[in-house]
Amino acid sequence: MKQSCSSLLAGFSIALACLSLTARAEQVVISEIMYHPPGDLPEFIEVQNNTSTPLDMAEWRLRDGADYDFPAFNPAQADQVFLKPFERILLTSTDPAAMRSAYNVPANIRIFGPWSGALDNAGERITLKDKNGVSLCTVAYNDRGRWPVAADGAGHTLVLRNPDRHIDDVRNWTISSKRLGTPGTEPAAAPETPVTSPEVNLSEGIPFVNYGDTWRFHDQNVDLLTAWRAPDFDDSSWAQGPGLFGFENAALPSPGIRTPFADINQLTYYARTRFTYNGPITGVTLSIDQIIDDGAVYYLNGTELGRSGMPGGAIGFGTRANRTVGDATEELNVITVPGTSLREGVNVLAAEVHQVGATSSDIVFGARLKISAPSQPSLLINEVLPGIAGTGFVEFFNPRATNVNLRNHYITDDPGNLAKFRIDSDIVVPPSGLASIGFTESGLAVRSPVRVYLVDTDGLTILNAIDSAIPLDGRSLGRKPSGGGSWFLFTDPTRNAPNASVSGLAASLRLNEVHFSTTNTIDWVELRNGSDTTIPLNGLFLASRSDLTDRISLTGSVAAGGFVSRDTSFRLSGGEATVFLVNASGTVLGAQVF
Repeated sequence: MKQSCSSLLAGFSIALACLSLTARAEQVVISEIMYHPPGDLPEFIEVQNNTSTPLDMAEWRLRDGADYDFPAFNPAQADQVFLKPFERILLTSTDPAAMRSAYNVPANIRIFGPWSGALDNAGERITLKDKNGVSLCTVAYNDRGRWPVAADGAGHTLVLRNPDRHIDDVRNWTISSKRLGTPGTEPAAAPETPVTSPEVNLSEGIPFVNYGDTWRFHDQNVDLLTAWRAPDFDDSSWAQGPGLFGFENAALPSPGIRTPFADINQLTYYARTRFTYNGPITGVTLSIDQIIDDGAVYYLNGTELGRSGMPGGAIGFGTRANRTVGDATEELNVITVPGTSLREGVNVLAAEVHQVGATSSDIVFGARLKISAPSQPSLLINEVLPGIAGTGFVEFFNPRATNVNLRNHYITDDPGNLAKFRIDSDIVVPPSGLASIGFTESGLAVRSPVRVYLVDTDGLTILNAIDSAIPLDGRSLGRKPSGGGSWFLFTDPTRNAPNASVSGLAASLRLNEVHFSTTNTIDWVELRNGSDTTIPLNGLFLASRSDLTDRISLTGSVAAGGFVSRDTSFRLSGGEATVFLVNASGTVLGAQVF
């Protein structure tokens, strides 16, 4: 069969194109580029070692756009010139400290700079060379054609899709799913990541003393009789440390032994800790979980709460545990009693830990005290973003059929101080709707684990609470759907709007058509919903400026497979305009030049 020359050439060209994308990339790659940052933020380039071998980067050079010369070899700091296996480093237009502060770069990420010159916002070639001038990797980016416009001043970075493919190919680049990118760290793996429910089961109680808390302890093999149990006993001379306590060679539940007990053929050990409680006393239940080897007796404010692994009757310094524990495990609710010995204010929990024999090879002590107070589910914590004023928030969902006003409710991160912060303004949460308050503005501390308690107007009744050790990386923790039982980490928080993944929105909502008016503007923009479900538009915006200062809010929804248009007044420049579809946090969900 004969075949034309033109068809052969076409097939050969396609084969070459496919080969260029699938070919193995260089050992070191440019993996992220912030060439047009928003506002006054610095530019940066991320470089990644794409191998399991350290690479000598002494006197490497960044050229063709920004210029930077890496430090020469220094025998006194020989390890500093090696790029560790799969390590990511940053080159920047400013000094390293300013770069680290501007983007909250982790302390373990190495930053080099400042470079001279500036990256061209219209696009240019960036080349990394070794000390001999040999090209290590190169890429020519652009703000036109198939290059994503969301990286051109709208807050996103260019991110390499696959470091094992040729990097000088537009098909191997995309925009960061997270605004401002992820300098020095792995790109966000997914717009939403399922997590275990952080919701505190109020019926099981709120921990006021936890396994890792600090206790004072006495391990000197001295009989302290009974005075040590009293709440006003002076334990200031005792040693102190965080739990768990003891000595054990076998694996233990988290957090493991962090404070050793003296190993001196001892039968009995004493421990005390304090906590503050300002909730109701009536109707309260106390329960204790433990990690114990072998037995223990617990006292609250001098009154025995109960015992585990210990005989009945009077307990003294020489009393042996009545069970032998091989390897300590977590035991839940070993003691559950009414809260009659609980006090408002400072309380003292004391524990007397006993071995089955003085020559035992191990002892372990860890205790968690939970308090179950009256609760009344009404409002639900729906989404939380730990963050500074103006950024962080706590969002609430109202499952009721009537409005709920948050005025005079309380918010706290300390179960011992339920009335820590009173909401003193009218914030109405509509039926099946959302409303929010600022995070640090409400007295909440930005730290992990994140704890948030919503308390009724009496300052005593907890309505809803969450407790989760989420990373403080700009992602929010929220329910999906609103008010539901499934929780996710979201790369793009959606304050006062339904929680939804960026990828889901971007894949389903498209900027479909615009209309050019006779006054040199775009006077309406049409959106198309390519999915088979209705998509709400609340919390989404249209904009034409890369700094999003002209954004207009969207309301309503787009029916499955449907279209909707919104009036705009976006000014043309050079006969064209870029239209952005963004969410409340400024993350670009779609962008197109018209």
